[in-house]
Amino acid sequence: MQVKFQLVGAEELNRGLILLSDVYEAQARRVLKFGVRKGGRVIAEEMKVRLDSVTRGGTGKTRDSIGVFAAPKGDLEGDETAVAVGASKKRGFIARFLEDGTSKMRARVHATPAFESKQGEALNVIVSESTKALARAVKKIKKAPR
Repeated sequence: MQVKFQLVGAEELNRGLILLSDVYEAQARRVLKFGVRKGGRVIAEEMKVRLDSVTRGGTGKTRDSIGVFAAPKGDLEGDETAVAVGASKKRGFIARFLEDGTSKMRARVHATPAFESKQGEALNVIVSESTKALARAVKKIKKAPR
């Protein structure tokens, strides 16, 4: 499942990232990556809780493999960041069967409701954490010898 967000109302954050990326592109990427990872963790934690409730008594290996991967791609002005929240490659096929079901097993939906219930909170976390990281990056750049 691929979902795209657009940060609306975060003009100050976007402006700061663009200005930072003009001179310090690596720093700007780190700022965005930090915020997106924090936002992804909100959804990942909810997925773990929901997975526990639908599997009832499993080993917990699939739940423990759920994590976050975030990697900015392309130009920062494009406002695109790739985010994957889900099970590791090793356990991903099991999570997929739990989510979608099979011909002999009903679906035990956990990822979709986790995303739908926490997307607003995740977006707020992304904006707030990226703003904090941007402030830290600017402070660090100001301290650096020229």
